[in-house]
Amino acid sequence: MATTRCTKFATVDLPLLVSIGEVATIVRSSPVLALQNLPALSTVTVPRLRFLADSVSVLTTGLHTLSLRALENVTAIDLRNSPISALSLGARSSTW
Repeated sequence: MATTRCTKFATVDLPLLVSIGEVATIVRSSPVLALQNLPALSTVTVPRLRFLADSVSVLTTGLHTLSLRALENVTAIDLRNSPISALSLGARSSTW
């Protein structure tokens, strides 16, 4: 799931999403959760996401709160140029 370059995009709330990784994307061989160049983005909540085949990439956003409470597996978490003050990873059991 990639969302980029939208100046008014402010909130991501995906309450039923459980995994990202069954289907490869055209851009990457492994799916990723990417939020990039989103200056109005302030909150991301994905409470049931347990499995992510690749990484979380949050680059140049206005993001303050990132909640991935059920996340168990992820290869990397990249939080650059975003003023994140609250990060919740809850059940994460491995980062490769």
